[in-house]
Amino acid sequence: QLAPVRLLRAVVGTRDDVYIRWVVRSGLLGPICEAFHRSLQPLSLGGGAVVSAVLALLEYIRSENLRMLVDHVCRRHEGILLQHVRRFKAIQSLFLQHQRNVEEATSHDR
Repeated sequence: QLAPVRLLRAVVGTRDDVYIRWVVRSGLLGPICEAFHRSLQPLSLGGGAVVSAVLALLEYIRSENLRMLVDHVCRRHEGILLQHVRRFKAIQSLFLQHQRNVEEATSHDR
């Protein structure tokens, strides 16, 4: 479960718009978010490494403000992430970044 998260982090780390659009279109973040959620359940062997890797990926997406991915994660995977928003600062920060991006986009549209 850890290798796909690390691979996706490497792909996102290229900051290439073609790769980022491909990640969004192919829905690769869905299984990653589901693995994150499963890893937080009791009796999850090796779950700590997966949780840590997913949080690092989400933090990278937020810190680099990869707008397409911030929007995609916060809209499409909101249900899973909101279950854990109080527990992890990286998820809280991601939703705050999404809110800022939305507010900025609406202020530019005026």
